[in-house]
Amino acid sequence: MVTTLPPADICKIEYHEAGGMAHLSAVLIPVAAREGTYQFRVRSMSEGGMSSNSQGGEFSIKGGHQEDLSKVVVNGAPGKWAAELQVFDTSGNLICHSTLPETK
Repeated sequence: MVTTLPPADICKIEYHEAGGMAHLSAVLIPVAAREGTYQFRVRSMSEGGMSSNSQGGEFSIKGGHQEDLSKVVVNGAPGKWAAELQVFDTSGNLICHSTLPETK
């Protein structure tokens, strides 16, 4: 007997470059309406040292809709920064996680 897992919420970090800046978006696509909290952390490295930005908060999203939870703009190309997104349900359980660049 094969057990099929229910569909999972998707969280991801979208990235594009414009004008030498990296534009990062913390994205959640839940399969059903969902409420919870998120934490979005971005670390960037430059000649002047390292900086970090941490954003987080509550959300309420309709199911099946993509929602940008947070956006950050940093100076530099990939390899000069790292980002992590964690999304939790209202009980504090981790429901999805994403890193960029991706880590195993």
